[in-house]
Amino acid sequence: MSSTFQVRKLYYGEETTYGSAATMSDVFGLATTFNAGPELVAEDIRAGDRVYQARLPIGLNFSPSIEFYPLTGKFLKYVFGKVTNSGTAPPYTHTIEIGTSLKSITVECARIGASGVAERAVGVLVDSMKFSVDADGIATVSLDCRAKQVTKVSPYTDPNIAIPSKTPYKFTDMTFSVGGTAYAIVTSASITVNNNLEERPRSGDYISGFALTGAEYEAELDLLFEDYTFMDMMLNKSTVDAVINFQRSTSDYIKFTLDDCLVEWEGEVDFAGDVLTQTVRLKPKTITVEVKDDIAAY
Repeated sequence: MSSTFQVRKLYYGEETTYGSAATMSDVFGLATTFNAGPELVAEDIRAGDRVYQARLPIGLNFSPSIEFYPLTGKFLKYVFGKVTNSGTAPPYTHTIEIGTSLKSITVECARIGASGVAERAVGVLVDSMKFSVDADGIATVSLDCRAKQVTKVSPYTDPNIAIPSKTPYKFTDMTFSVGGTAYAIVTSASITVNNNLEERPRSGDYISGFALTGAEYEAELDLLFEDYTFMDMMLNKSTVDAVINFQRSTSDYIKFTLDDCLVEWEGEVDFAGDVLTQTVRLKPKTITVEVKDDIAAY
């Protein structure tokens, strides 16, 4: 008896029309997990008995989740919505902001062994993102999405799109500053963005689309405790500007700028003698990302 390893591939392409399958053109980075997030929506009916009179299928919902190690900042276009590209030669600069619309993508997750099959999700919109890193770790991105439809593709032809020859962003690539003061005592950090997608009415089996509502965003950092600086900021209801930068070189970075942040602080005291830490949550009025790399346009 012989067996064949099933190679996993994850690709995406930007859709011209919402819900119409796009040609695969890129990768998210180094993918770690994908789940199509299928849900059968059904109505249970009883008629005065313990058993069901009927269990009626209403439709299908899909909430894909994607996790990966980012190699570039290109995926942020589909999280924030608005991108301004600048530069006529590398390094190029991409300014990414919360926009009034989101681009949809088609995602294909393939399982390739002796033959290939794949799950194809169309009309994929990013509902929320978490960009996180822990001490001595690698930066990880988690995307929770909504999709119009997921289908099976069999047989599947692998487009063999190459993964960029870049290294993942590491914890040691990160710097954190508040009001121009740098803090080197961070043990973990995360930035979250929530687009708060709302379902439009169902058309047949599938949700017809999604509406954007108010975006929410914040950052959370765990730091070693040194003083009550961040507690004072909270007690005084101060607003501060903060920067979280992941920099591989002077011409290759992803920099999150969080302006006019309210500060929420907590610091549990452990009397067993372990290291004292504190947690700081930054709630910005605006958030902007600047990415510099060798890609001409996002």
